[in-house]
Amino acid sequence: MSTTPSIDAHHAIYDEHDRYISERRAELLTALTTTLNAMNRAAAILTELRSDAIYDVELAEGPAGNDAASFLADSTRNIRATYAIVHHIIATDTA
Repeated sequence: MSTTPSIDAHHAIYDEHDRYISERRAELLTALTTTLNAMNRAAAILTELRSDAIYDVELAEGPAGNDAASFLADSTRNIRATYAIVHHIIATDTA
């Protein structure tokens, strides 16, 4: 009696694994998109708080507002880069 799985069983395992990877990659892109939307909203709110119309003194004056804006910009840029990398992997893998 052989304990080695058949070739078809191996293919089924790999096919299931590939499907799982595809699903998780799609979920990753969705999460990154959600994050980008949230980061853009946060940057817009920060800009509003620092504007002359609202002028939150804690954010409009001194380094805190500039630092917060810089961190948001850097984080957004990193999320966009991550999205581009994952999107490229998916596009290349399915081509």
